[in-house]
Amino acid sequence: MNRRGLLLGAGLAGVAGLAGFQTFRRITMSKQHHSVEPWHMWGSSQTVIVPNVSDGTVFQQSTQLARVDYHRPETWRFLMGAELVQAPTPVVPNLLVIVQIQVVAGVGRSQLTIPATTNGQNTGFARFVWKFGATPIIPAQVKWTTRVRTPPLDEGLVSPFDEECDAFPAQSIQCNAQVVAVTSAGVVEPDPRTIVNVHAYFAPQVHVRPDWFKSAFAGELEGK
Repeated sequence: MNRRGLLLGAGLAGVAGLAGFQTFRRITMSKQHHSVEPWHMWGSSQTVIVPNVSDGTVFQQSTQLARVDYHRPETWRFLMGAELVQAPTPVVPNLLVIVQIQVVAGVGRSQLTIPATTNGQNTGFARFVWKFGATPIIPAQVKWTTRVRTPPLDEGLVSPFDEECDAFPAQSIQCNAQVVAVTSAGVVEPDPRTIVNVHAYFAPQVHVRPDWFKSAFAGELEGK
C-alpha cells in the first residue's frame, strides 16, 4: 500500500473513532444529566394532616402529587386513591372527611384546570368521602378508582346527565389533593387531627418512545 493509501486509511479510522467517542459521550452525558427516569414524576403518595377539626370546616392542600411533561399529546390512564388513617380523638359525631383530587391537563399552549374550590361549586377530578355518625373504624376503608364522573353537562335539562371518564388527552399534567374535615362538634382534645394518605398515578395508554428503552432520557424531548 502506498503512502497516500496509508494516510487515507488512518484518516478514516480517526473519523470513525471520533464519531464513536461522540456517540458514547452523548449517551453518557444524557444518563448523567437525566439519571432519574421521567415516569418517577408521574405519581406519588403523600400524607396530608388536617391539624384541627374544632374550627368546623378545615381545608388542607397536599403538595404536587404528579408532574407529567411528555412534550407531545398522549391518552392517559390514572389510578387515584385515599386512606383515612386517623380521625380526631376522641371521635367527634357527624364527622365528614372529603378528599378531592385536582388536575391540570394541558396540550400545546393551553390547559384545563379541574379544581376543588372551597365554595363547593367544583369538586375536583376525583372525590372520596367518609361520613361517620358514630365511632369510625380506623384505619377506614381504602377508597380508589380508575374512573371518575364529570359534572352535569347541561343544567338546562330536566334531568341533567354526566359522563364517565377513564382516560383523557394531555401532554402535560399536574395534580394535587385537597383534604376537607367537617364537624359540628366543639373543641376536640387531646388529638384533633385528621390524617389521610392520598395517591395519584398516571401512565400513557400507548407508550412509543424507543429512546427510553435504551435508557436515554433526554429531558423527555428525544423521540417525541
